[in-house]
Amino acid sequence: MAQDAQFSTPLPSGASNSDRRARLKALDEEMDALESRFRRLDAQRQIVAQALDSIRYPVLTLPPEVTAHIFSYYVDNPHIGYPGGDDPGDGPLPLASVCRSWRNICLSLHSLWSSLRVYPLDHSQSHLIRLLQCWLPRAGNHPVDLAIFRPLTSASAFDLLSSISQFSPQWRTLRLTLLAPWSFPNERLQGRLPRLSKLIINVLADRGVDPGWTITAFSDAPSLREVRLYGASLRCITLPWIQLTHLECKMESSDCVRILQRTPQLEVLNVLNVYFDNDSDPNTGAVALTHLHTLKFEYDRSGEILDFLTLPALKTIELSALYPGGPERFSALGLRSMWSLQSIHLMGMASKISNLCLRSAPSAEEVEIRHTSFEWPEDTLDELVELLHHDNAFLPVLRTMTLSHCTMQISVEPLAHMLLSRCHGGRPGVARLESFRLSFWHAEMDINVEEIKTGLRPLMDAGMEVEIGFNYPYRPEYQ
Repeated sequence: MAQDAQFSTPLPSGASNSDRRARLKALDEEMDALESRFRRLDAQRQIVAQALDSIRYPVLTLPPEVTAHIFSYYVDNPHIGYPGGDDPGDGPLPLASVCRSWRNICLSLHSLWSSLRVYPLDHSQSHLIRLLQCWLPRAGNHPVDLAIFRPLTSASAFDLLSSISQFSPQWRTLRLTLLAPWSFPNERLQGRLPRLSKLIINVLADRGVDPGWTITAFSDAPSLREVRLYGASLRCITLPWIQLTHLECKMESSDCVRILQRTPQLEVLNVLNVYFDNDSDPNTGAVALTHLHTLKFEYDRSGEILDFLTLPALKTIELSALYPGGPERFSALGLRSMWSLQSIHLMGMASKISNLCLRSAPSAEEVEIRHTSFEWPEDTLDELVELLHHDNAFLPVLRTMTLSHCTMQISVEPLAHMLLSRCHGGRPGVARLESFRLSFWHAEMDINVEEIKTGLRPLMDAGMEVEIGFNYPYRPEYQ
């Protein structure tokens, strides 16, 4: 350091030529010494680097195709912008940051970049756009599933979608949440969505608010088959309705019926919490969906929209939270449709109401009832057990029954007698019950599962598949 300070001190302006020659000689000698030291250090570095290069890390000896397969299991719903900053989650970026070999594998495997969840923040939108413009090209020609969460304002929706519209021919799934009023880059996207097969749009707006813009960008999407609309209506979006086969909707009843009138090819329909308002037109008109085989109907407690439907091909139905009046509409729908239901799933309704629904489904072979009867603390399964035991016209072709999330006590002896009568197949016109599953809401309930299993042991010995256990929140666990 002292020597460095010596050479950094400039010669005085009046220095002689001999002083300058002496300084130059000293600098040359110092440079030679530094170059000699550098060569020694470089030689030592090469020795260490060669030693490291000679090590064969087991993970790097895997064939690239095996490593790529492992990577495909690691990458799971990668995201940008959530829960904060630009954390990419379990995506390809952490893998690509490990070493050159892994980076090359990640960049060559387009499927790792083909799914992305985006959580935009207004203050970082420009940075987010740059990230997307770097990410999306790495999917190559692979179909892309893109979900943009958090509500997009008018400006942010227009700017964000416009900036990535050049990648729209690769989109297979697109999910958006929009705030009304909005503007939408229709011209940037229309006619550029050949692969789009699934579209999810959630509109956040007060009822009656004019969205200010009609989304027409998806009206020319030849592969579009599945659509989920929440809060949308015909006033704010135009779609190729006639080609849709799967639809999920949450909106006003009149809008729902008008959309169903335009979707004659539907095969699967999920109606969520359709709400009626005083301005709804009672003469909206009936809807016949001749290809619909699966209907999921949730939280329209009166079941009023059932009055508009005719479903002759229906095979599977899920009903939840029906109140008095709903079973009568369901029964009328069955008579009008002349269907042959094979599977019926009921949830969140009193036993008397669910029993009325089951009476309207004599062709059902599979029945599942989810009893969350906190609203009806005195509710029991006694009537259901009695009907199954003694009424040959009640679910005569039943083969599989599941009672889940039960919150009430079960009388083991009547249950065992009923199942025994259904198990042996000796009742005229009544099919043999092959499978019975019973689960209670939580393991902390005062339920003796082993006692129930002991009471039903003869059925297991007779060949019936019997499972008894507990449902833990959101995930059934049978013992």
